[in-house]
Amino acid sequence: EPRKGSAVCRRRIRMGPSDCCAYLSIPVVVAVCAVVFQAAITPPGDPNINVIMTSDVVEEHLSPFREAIGADYDGYRGHIYRCLSYSMHFLNGNETYRSVIEAALVYHDIGLVW
Repeated sequence: EPRKGSAVCRRRIRMGPSDCCAYLSIPVVVAVCAVVFQAAITPPGDPNINVIMTSDVVEEHLSPFREAIGADYDGYRGHIYRCLSYSMHFLNGNETYRSVIEAALVYHDIGLVW
């Protein structure tokens, strides 16, 4: 039998239900505080999404696949522009990587069907 206070004895201490609740509630409280604090310091963004309907980069990369995509071309093109509109919205309109995003969106699903 280990002595009281020894390292072996401390490892054998068992937590009861109230101890578990206390230990589990601490991260929850910290997370809630973080969300509230973040919301308090972040200015609200524009809730309106700027719908992007055309892009030279998208058309340049997508047009060579018109024949291969066939009847689904307009639907896939619309999908690309929807993804682009949401991407730019969540980037708060930051245009830094827009051309890279546009090119990636053209190819992101193209191999799934065609």
